[in-house]
Amino acid sequence: MERQFAELGLAAQRISAVAVSSIPPSELEQHCNPNSVRVVSRSQLACTMSHMRAWQMLVENGADWGLIFEDDVLISHRLPQFLSEFFSKPETSSLDLVHIEATARRARVLPVATTLGDIGLRPFCSTQWGSAGYLVSVKAARALLTRQDVFEGPVDRFLFRPYTAPGKDLNLSLADPALCIQINKTEASELAQGNLTPVVSSSNPAPWSIRLLRLWRDAPPFLASVAYHLSRLQGGVSRKIIPFDTPTGLFLGSKLAGYGREIVD
Repeated sequence: MERQFAELGLAAQRISAVAVSSIPPSELEQHCNPNSVRVVSRSQLACTMSHMRAWQMLVENGADWGLIFEDDVLISHRLPQFLSEFFSKPETSSLDLVHIEATARRARVLPVATTLGDIGLRPFCSTQWGSAGYLVSVKAARALLTRQDVFEGPVDRFLFRPYTAPGKDLNLSLADPALCIQINKTEASELAQGNLTPVVSSSNPAPWSIRLLRLWRDAPPFLASVAYHLSRLQGGVSRKIIPFDTPTGLFLGSKLAGYGREIVD
């Protein structure tokens, strides 16, 4: 990451991630109990807490925007020019969160609303998985830090689900083509492997009563997703994989192999 920032002429500040071993047992029990209706894995909890550190630093620094990267991404050579245009054009001032990562999954997107050089910014209708690279406004960071539901799911679902709070209360967009991609989607790298452990072991599933409650819990977001999609059909919704290109190759997602490496074209 430091080499890439230097090559792109960008200054960055490293923030130490939250280690699972540093999380108090009481918080692990509260959020990671596999028999709870709302549960995340221990690594997902630590990941969310790490992102919260970045949001807090943005608020404390007094900057208008923060660009947050996880530590295992390949960054596009287009990023400096994109940032220059993003911060100089008035039409981007109303945005709150901009997803800039290629995730190797199909997204339901609307037509490009703003073009910054050769990068389009699109509204989207489906959850954008992946939190390895995004822009967040200080206004959004303050709002996110006050949310009581921040630990009820993975941080990417919390941030980039446009049909439920907090996403539905923020102005969300994504970059097309993407401006970063996790390294393990482009090569056989161990940098990003083993981080996202399953929430519940398949050999020791939760009781049926808990599983039924989870289905009941997930029903409102599902219905909200359908309603959100239908309400925007006239706006030109389409399904596409957001690409990431480098001088040597174009990366498009095809399928996910478990919790390991993404298989890409």
